[in-house]
Amino acid sequence: MLVVAASLFVFGGLLVPAMVYTEDLLLEPAAPYTLLIALGSLLGVWLPVLWFACRAGRHRRLVFDNKGIAWEDPGGAPWSVGWGELDGVAVSVHRRFQLSGARLDLFPESAAMRERRPELDHLWERDQLRGGYAVSLLAPTPDVLAGIDDALRDLRPGVYRGITAG
Repeated sequence: MLVVAASLFVFGGLLVPAMVYTEDLLLEPAAPYTLLIALGSLLGVWLPVLWFACRAGRHRRLVFDNKGIAWEDPGGAPWSVGWGELDGVAVSVHRRFQLSGARLDLFPESAAMRERRPELDHLWERDQLRGGYAVSLLAPTPDVLAGIDDALRDLRPGVYRGITAG
């Protein structure tokens, strides 16, 4: 990560002084402009790029097993839910602005689950889902969706509600 940050900073440091020259004329005085452009470039472009690269590089996994469903996130908010706590599970596929997306919808067995599972509060009734927890699935391919569908059908067919358009 440090290498990425250093390379972006060096690249920005080489690019920014070149931006001060326009039509072979040096803007006077050049140092303040270079500093302002470098600072603006760092804050406006490189910090969001670094933030996204750090988040995308985390190794997160959604796990389905005999115990239930777990979200493994070493750098974030891991959680797990037992099958007995769920009344239903569904996969909702949607299309927004020509982009396909999906989410895993978890419907609790009882209202008491919200009190027992505060680590899931950030997922409660997200993305227009009512009465359940919505787990976003980023860029799901048909193979990934088929794998989730197969796993849920094999593990808990009575709880699984299938793939729906949502």
